Amino acid sequence: MDIKSKFDSLKGQITPMLVFLVIFGILPLNKYLGNPVYDYINLSVGDFFTEVFIFGLFALSFALLLGYLGLLCFGQAVFFGAGAFVTAYSVKIFGWGYVPGVFLAILAAVGIAAGLGLIVKRKFGGIPFTFVSLAILMVFQFLYANAVPSDYGGGAMGGGMSFSTPPAFFKSIWALRIFEYGVFALLAILLFVGVYLKVKDKDFSIGKKVGSLAVVVLLSAGIAFLLHNHFTGIDLPVYRADAMRYYFSLSMLMVGYFLVTRVMNSPVGRVWLTIRDDETRTSVLGYNVYSYKFLALIFSAVLAGLSGALYVAYSNGVIVSGGYDPMVSINALIYSVAGGLGTVAGPILGGGIVIFARRVIYSYIGDLAYVVIGVAFVLMVYFVPKGIVGEWRSRKEKVKEYLGMGSSGVD
Repeated sequence: MDIKSKFDSLKGQITPMLVFLVIFGILPLNKYLGNPVYDYINLSVGDFFTEVFIFGLFALSFALLLGYLGLLCFGQAVFFGAGAFVTAYSVKIFGWGYVPGVFLAILAAVGIAAGLGLIVKRKFGGIPFTFVSLAILMVFQFLYANAVPSDYGGGAMGGGMSFSTPPAFFKSIWALRIFEYGVFALLAILLFVGVYLKVKDKDFSIGKKVGSLAVVVLLSAGIAFLLHNHFTGIDLPVYRADAMRYYFSLSMLMVGYFLVTRVMNSPVGRVWLTIRDDETRTSVLGYNVYSYKFLALIFSAVLAGLSGALYVAYSNGVIVSGGYDPMVSINALIYSVAGGLGTVAGPILGGGIVIFARRVIYSYIGDLAYVVIGVAFVLMVYFVPKGIVGEWRSRKEKVKEYLGMGSSGVD
């Protein structure tokens, strides 16, 4: 691959991330941060999107296994719960703080995933893998309900741990500045890539290109200025904890999105897809199928453990029913299928739509909302089997043709 192709690939991956970051970086303006996202939902704009970012990341970890390897892992909730509880231990019991807790959460999730991978070595796939992962989830749920001391979050009535105030990490402002500078860095990279490609273009001419480059530079400077003023306005104690949770969750979601995108466009990702389509053929070609599946399981556990650590900060604690619960994995399955398996953006988009719909419907009919969501899920599987993003990919050329955009329209 030549330099231009590498830059084109990098630009294609950074551009959607940058658009997402800029939109959601500016969205929770300080005067709207605490306002309800919907009149009948007792949830602020900032909290709603923070929840979407966290469970979007978790759904991405779930869809990574199911969509790219065909592995249905209900034990994904174990990685999530372990990440949440280990982070809570680090903050409340050991006093190590939140950031070390995040790294420990990832290590804990990876350790459990490695154990699961060793247990299912001979049957790493299909129904055996699904049931073994579910059994491990039930074991953790039982232990926390009956064996783990209440001081460590155990308890027959659900147990858990809570904080009276957010972790100290979310009372500071330096991480908010890191997010700001991270967006600026992405802007600079994209600007550099754009200028480089323009200059290297064999049809480059000063008259044709200077105008477009000037527009790009001015637009980038305008976005940077707007973000800087926005973050300066949000640097207030009353907004700081909510803003920090929001931006830290958004940043981690983008890190996860970027990593998954890079891996799926790498030789490892292509082998995963080959395993999903024909495991026997992949093995005959000389690939160690078990090693590649094990690697995918570890990678998904990293994302799930990280989402569990984010959940602790969002909810100021964790309970057993909010961590080691099969519904956590089932919800991720719904988000993934609704958005589109085999896509990176699908689980995130599906999570946002389903979470919003569930809360709105619940505000009107209570627990019957879950019945409505269940029926809607069945109908979606029947009428939109590829999910929202998957259906768009399969129909976009027809839509572009209908709109007169041709095949060169924007994806």
